[in-house]
Amino acid sequence: MRRSSLAVISFFSCLLSVVPRPAEAETEFTEKVPFIEQTLERSTDFYGNGMKTLVEDVIKVTGSAEEKKEKLLKAASDAVADKMAKSKTGLWKTWKEMSKDGQVDQLQFWNAYRKLPEAILTPDRSPLWTEALPRILTPDEVAKWTKEETVRRARIEKAIQDYLTRGRDDWKNKRLEARRAEIDELGTQWKLPEATTKALRDGLEGAVAMSLGSWGQALEKQIREYVKSAFLGGAEDRIQALEGGQTNFGMANDTDGMKAEIGTWRELLRQHLDPPSFADWEAREQKRADRRVEALSMMTVAELDRKLRLTPDQRQRLEPIVSKAVRESKSKLDAFLTQNYANSELLMMVVNGIPASEVSTLIDADQMAGWREVKERYSGWWNQFQ
Repeated sequence: MRRSSLAVISFFSCLLSVVPRPAEAETEFTEKVPFIEQTLERSTDFYGNGMKTLVEDVIKVTGSAEEKKEKLLKAASDAVADKMAKSKTGLWKTWKEMSKDGQVDQLQFWNAYRKLPEAILTPDRSPLWTEALPRILTPDEVAKWTKEETVRRARIEKAIQDYLTRGRDDWKNKRLEARRAEIDELGTQWKLPEATTKALRDGLEGAVAMSLGSWGQALEKQIREYVKSAFLGGAEDRIQALEGGQTNFGMANDTDGMKAEIGTWRELLRQHLDPPSFADWEAREQKRADRRVEALSMMTVAELDRKLRLTPDQRQRLEPIVSKAVRESKSKLDAFLTQNYANSELLMMVVNGIPASEVSTLIDADQMAGWREVKERYSGWWNQFQ
């Protein structure tokens, strides 16, 4: 897998994981909430630049007179302002509701906000833009642009679906290859009858295929965020990256698909192995999983020790806390490690899965400052696999 998956990490993931509540949160829009302010600033830049590009495209495609550009730019600017005003309302509405408990988790905040109509609206779909076009352009020019707009939106949808199809096929083939190797191992290990081995092989493709229904659901959300819900302005480079396979969303290790595939594989084995052999297989798999969790936990604590200079007692008390977080986020870590990131320091992203209350009495103030720094630095990696 390429490291270019960095490109798909939403800019929202780079912000703080926990947003402190201002003293007077009830005064809407007057307090400066860093998460909201940075979100609005970056969104304004993205959509503003994109709409300027879109205006250039409208002039080029329709052959409109150059003097119409200023009017189109004004409509584009108004559409962006409309989008951001509604976004600000939606952001504050979501934040105020979630801040009642004193803190707001970044990921939960964003997941709640992006379901709102204010988040879905893009400037090229704003009434201030769509209603301005027929006022500024001639009917013939509007018809030309409408045709072009339809083609562009279809292209975006095709790029998304083609990417998902390639990813699904790639994932299926790799899972089949891995499970066939496991069938060979089981046959040698337990001297399975040829009929049993054949039954496993014959049923394997169907078992893996059963998991494809859930494959890519979370992945599609990431891709649509990447192209800003099919925004026509400023998304050309992202569409080209999708079409050319130049960006990577971790398609070979979709966590939802993996969970489903493990379930269907387990059921296939249960059907064709005798009870003692199936119980032995389950016990071995559990030991393998436990060993992996233990290894990942020890590496994570070792990296935290290097960063925070923990005492032996702190290390001992921290290990079960980290182990619990690793176990609960194992599918996320597996997805992360599958993408060939070799630096073990990045395992410290797991602190994002540990409530501050569990460590606040364990480490001192200076160490807690380092803990928060680590949490912020790696929150993007952690949130990538939600």
